[in-house]
Amino acid sequence: MKRYFADVDALLQGQSFSGDPQALAQKLLQQATSGDTSGLDALFAAQEAAVHALRGLEVPPPCREHHGRTLALAEKTLGLGRKVQAGLTGGDAGPLLQLAPLGREAEEEARALQALDRRLRQAYGVPAPP
Repeated sequence: MKRYFADVDALLQGQSFSGDPQALAQKLLQQATSGDTSGLDALFAAQEAAVHALRGLEVPPPCREHHGRTLALAEKTLGLGRKVQAGLTGGDAGPLLQLAPLGREAEEEARALQALDRRLRQAYGVPAPP
């Protein structure tokens, strides 16, 4: 159990989908407003690598729901980020407006996942990440 959480924490450390989907949008906007979007590909490559590694983790039975939610949120946030990137680099802000409800949905999912994470860690004596 502790190993699973240590692995998840290590994979999600610094990733924008690790609990705050708005962090990804903020990073994207910073890149876009600076005029240099070259960092976006590196950002998404790191996130895709983390998602791939999440898929390969050995998951203890009590953590299956947690893992499924973590993976689903990571994939959703990555997809949203790619759509935002396409809107920013394509010069068409119209589709970006359609992403707001999806972003709110991802935030709700992140809050539910954080609550589940806290319950599991407390039940099994696993400390929260720093």
